[in-house]
Amino acid sequence: MQIDNESMDHLNQQKIKRLKRLRKKVNWEMEKERHELLDRLYPLIENWEGHYANFLDIFRRPEIHRLLMDSIDYWGKDESDDKLIEFITFVIRTGFEDEPVIDEEGKPLLHRTTAVHVAARRRMSSRMDNQEDQLDMVIDRLFSIYNKFNVNYIDERGMSHFHVACLSGCESVVEKFLELGQDPNFLWRETGYSPLELALGKWTSNIWSHKDIFQSLLENGANPNVTNRKGQIPLHIIITEIRPRNRRKHFMEMIFEFCQDKYRPVQVNARNQQGSTPLHLAMKGQKNVAIELLLKNGADPNAVDNDGYTPLHTACFLFNHVSSLKLFFEINDELQQTVQVNAVDNRGRTPLQLAVERGLPDVVDIFLDFGSDLSNFVFPFHTYFNDVRRRSCIFKIVLASSILVIAESLERRGYNLNRSDALMIMKLFAHYGLLEKSANLDRSLHPAKYWYDDENFTSIANEIKVNPSLSLYDLVLLQPEQAAKQLTLKDYYEWSRWGELNDLLEMHREACTVNLCEKLSRKFFRRWAFDPFLELTHYRLPILCCDMIIENLGNEDLYNICLAATGQSHKNNMNNRKRQTTFQGCNEIYKRSKKYDDL
Repeated sequence: MQIDNESMDHLNQQKIKRLKRLRKKVNWEMEKERHELLDRLYPLIENWEGHYANFLDIFRRPEIHRLLMDSIDYWGKDESDDKLIEFITFVIRTGFEDEPVIDEEGKPLLHRTTAVHVAARRRMSSRMDNQEDQLDMVIDRLFSIYNKFNVNYIDERGMSHFHVACLSGCESVVEKFLELGQDPNFLWRETGYSPLELALGKWTSNIWSHKDIFQSLLENGANPNVTNRKGQIPLHIIITEIRPRNRRKHFMEMIFEFCQDKYRPVQVNARNQQGSTPLHLAMKGQKNVAIELLLKNGADPNAVDNDGYTPLHTACFLFNHVSSLKLFFEINDELQQTVQVNAVDNRGRTPLQLAVERGLPDVVDIFLDFGSDLSNFVFPFHTYFNDVRRRSCIFKIVLASSILVIAESLERRGYNLNRSDALMIMKLFAHYGLLEKSANLDRSLHPAKYWYDDENFTSIANEIKVNPSLSLYDLVLLQPEQAAKQLTLKDYYEWSRWGELNDLLEMHREACTVNLCEKLSRKFFRRWAFDPFLELTHYRLPILCCDMIIENLGNEDLYNICLAATGQSHKNNMNNRKRQTTFQGCNEIYKRSKKYDDL
């Protein structure tokens, strides 16, 4: 064994001599040469055994600091490469530690960039969780070298070692800084981030360390009401990060539980640059845990942001907010707080009106259940819907079905849907190209194959179930009145949200969408075209005759009848062409249906 140790010591001495020779050949001003040194150095220190040499016997102190920073930039790009961790571990085992530089007054110089700062910068720019985990490990080990916690080094951008420890989940390091009197509210000058916010930063798998740091900061006097440059307090940030299965909610609970008395009550109604309170964000993101906690800790249910939106308005910007809205109303009722359900935003819209514009039937029902006023309700113009839907087929059919479900719901609750409202809805269909061409409705006029005869469509559509007993292919072949016996408007709406139209080939999606929209809306179009048709024909035809004519017209013709009755034309609306006269528009429809005159 003694021989083996002697041999090992001899080998290590040879490595040390080699390292010294390599050092002498380096121009330390040249980054490329420093990187080449790292490449040549690594095989010599890899798997080092026995006694570790004092690194200061080989390199000068500034050179070691330079190599530590270079190793992060050079080897830190690849999270699968262990060279960076092994090199830093080797430096630690040599016993190298940072020694602060003292100024003329005997005080340590704090303004200095170290390898800790370099690693933190790389971590913050990383988009991969694995690399973040690796760099957190690097930072943790670097604090074994930069271990004078009464000295908080600050780089040229104002980021300090204390900030890095909070960001990277170095719990023991944060504790040591705080024990030695570090200010828990010391802001990062460049960004305005507080230590609390940094502890909430890009969380990795080490979330429990962040949780302990967050609690420790609060207990040591961190202010949970400090805002960053975006006007956010930690509550804003926590709510943004909350997910159904993560533990971010614990950070919210800790703010209310552990912050010092001098910072109570927590400013739960703080507004960010957009004027949004944490409750706005919780409602918009459907964060039910946050909604309950905020309301029970004093959040204002009627706060308005820069656009005049209350939390109820913000709930209209995503689908499926039913559970959040019910919870919102239930808790406010429990707290005996008044919710201004008819508050208007900067554009004069109530939450109900916004929910209608967004095509949210379930949300509309909840607002009506909880007191939305229909007496002053105005159905939105069809142009309002332009900003809220993309032009994909899925969104077209969702919007078309939802707006008719909403119209039904409003009428059922007492709203008097008038002809002007109906025309707005029809214009919405026309705007999105959801009116099937009248000439295409009678297959007997066109013996050639239709798009739904394509084998590709047939095979895929037969596999798509609209309900357990009805395939998409079967639905496409049904006449509107037949389809109405099997599907309600709500059925169309619920099915369309599953997005199964995307299973079709792109060449078939548009035609299928128009076909379905024709079916789901036919009853509505017929209902609202009947009286205008009577007016345009000057009541010259029997009611039964008119009824039969209307039943045999497609939505495009029915829409043109309604337009003609108001002196408008579909061509003018769609193509900005010269307006046709009311007589011309009606006459074209009348000629198409004149075969019924003898009835």
